[in-house]
Amino acid sequence: MAEIPKIDFGKGYSYRPTVGVFKDNHLVIDEETLFAITYWQDFVTGMRHGIVGGAEYENS
Repeated sequence: MAEIPKIDFGKGYSYRPTVGVFKDNHLVIDEETLFAITYWQDFVTGMRHGIVGGAEYENS
């Protein structure tokens, strides 16, 4: 079976799709946790810009 390609970020960090983030070939953030962090960041960004459910509201 072919090895999953890695995306190298430098300083020992790399990402393998469907697996997660590695540092020096040791898993540090699995894919599920990485997805949760990304989802949370998108949610916070949306709330800061007043975007709720796709609708924009003006800040009072």
